[in-house]
Amino acid sequence: MMTTNEKRELERFIQERRAESTDGTTVFVTKIDSDDDDILKLENGGIIEITRGNLGYVGYRKNAYLYLKRGNCQIAIEGKRTFQCEVIKEPNDRGKPAKQLQVTDVKGNGSILKMMNGEIYEVSSMDQMTSSMWLGFFDALLVDGDQLINLNSGESVYVEKVR
Repeated sequence: MMTTNEKRELERFIQERRAESTDGTTVFVTKIDSDDDDILKLENGGIIEITRGNLGYVGYRKNAYLYLKRGNCQIAIEGKRTFQCEVIKEPNDRGKPAKQLQVTDVKGNGSILKMMNGEIYEVSSMDQMTSSMWLGFFDALLVDGDQLINLNSGESVYVEKVR
């Protein structure tokens, strides 16, 4: 059983880790339920309109990452790139904290990702096949401190911060 002091310490540690893993960006991890030209209905109840770029064919129930920061709305779609968008209807769920990063290098057959800000992340062994296909220097989102989304491809991997 944890003491009151141990609980407080753990809560403070968790808050500090969360603060490190966000820059004010909120991400909604979801799937695309349906699309009608540039209007997307999301599994989490959200509805968005693509405002810049040609969406084209989306495919069935693709993973999507809707992210908002200071009034700016973008969506990354699995197998596609990132699109600017406008929220027509807010998602039903609560978003997750995230941080925008730039990956500058992919090392060790996708096992290590280096960021422009000097941070280094180790990719989960289950996801290294995905990250080994990535070329260096791309924009990414770090969600909840452990899921990194490649904003060029919409693919995601689980990571652990090394430095």
